[in-house]
Amino acid sequence: MNLPELKLLLERYYNGETSSDEEEKIRKMLSDKNLPGEYFPEREMFEQFSAGMTIPEPSIGFKERIMKAIDNHEKESAIKGLRRRIYTVTSVAASLLILISSYLIISREKMPDDTFTDPLVAYNETKRVLLEVSTNLNRGYQELDDLAYINRAKESLGAIGKSASTVENELSQLGYMQKGLDLYDLVSKVKSSE
Repeated sequence: MNLPELKLLLERYYNGETSSDEEEKIRKMLSDKNLPGEYFPEREMFEQFSAGMTIPEPSIGFKERIMKAIDNHEKESAIKGLRRRIYTVTSVAASLLILISSYLIISREKMPDDTFTDPLVAYNETKRVLLEVSTNLNRGYQELDDLAYINRAKESLGAIGKSASTVENELSQLGYMQKGLDLYDLVSKVKSSE
């Protein structure tokens, strides 16, 4: 048995460079009874292939179904994000409306009667009320700056989560490769225990 030739043919086979005749030669060499134990996994693999074991082809439209499922998932994620933003904006608007309404109700109780006999007093009272409303609204805007900062931080964290899920999806593809290696190790252990 010519082990260097077998090794070279197997290397060519794994690189996809062998012809049908060379593959038949590999089968014959692997079926030799004097084959060293390190080539038992290859022997088993070639025996399975010659026994009619084939890897099925993906069904028609397989790639399109996968791409459609990915697109649907991305659309659902975008809709959920939009709903969350709408809910947040609506909540902030409702809170502001409640605060302004509460202020107007409370400030109405403090205001003097609507009847002023002196136009100068009416003018000064109107000016005081508008200045008080303006001051309180400006304080409210300062509080909104803090909310905007929190919202920007939340969006940044969402981008990190999206990146992590993309990496996780990419790494899950390596799971198939690991399963193949595990199967290879299992076959090697079984053959070496024989």
